[in-house]
Amino acid sequence: MSTPAGEMPENGAALQRLLDYIDEERAKRCRGILDAAREEADAIVADARRKAGALVHNAVVAEKQRRNRELERARAGVRSRLRRAWFRLVRRELDQAWPTLRERMIEHWQASTANRRDWLSATLDIATHALGPGLWHVEHPEDWHMVEGAPVFSALKREYEVLEVHCEPAPQRAGFRVTCSDVTVSTTVDGLLARKSRVEGIWLAKLYQEHGLILPMEEK
Repeated sequence: MSTPAGEMPENGAALQRLLDYIDEERAKRCRGILDAAREEADAIVADARRKAGALVHNAVVAEKQRRNRELERARAGVRSRLRRAWFRLVRRELDQAWPTLRERMIEHWQASTANRRDWLSATLDIATHALGPGLWHVEHPEDWHMVEGAPVFSALKREYEVLEVHCEPAPQRAGFRVTCSDVTVSTTVDGLLARKSRVEGIWLAKLYQEHGLILPMEEK
């Protein structure tokens, strides 16, 4: 039995609906797969960007740290060279100053009776703290007149009656040497300059006070 034209048999219509359903399901599945693929691709790209950003950041940080280390090494080298140059300069100045200092001390001794009397007074004051009672041997330059020191010796004997003082000339150019038993106090030029490091420390302190001469220090 034939079917009218333009009409599909009942089973044909069912088949078409099945095909349409399959097409829809396939389309849905394709869209789902594509959406999932896009999400996964987006996640992969985002993760890659994060990782790339982290790598770039780490590289920048590492490079900055490397440059900072190199800069600090360079600064340390400059500071070290400055300190060495400073010490060379100071050492040269100190070495050149010693002969001049010696001559200035002798010039001070020779300048006046008052200077020599003050020198003697300071010497005996030091001796009273370093030497015990007894016979003091006071050595003085050969061209020094004991009469200049008479007031100082008189005052000393009045204060310390147990002391005996014996003066005798010696070849030093300036200053005194006082001995009692086996202890000696020397304010001769050689004696005063014997403690070289102390003298240089005082000289450097004076330079600092007068001229602000300081040692290059580490940067803060």
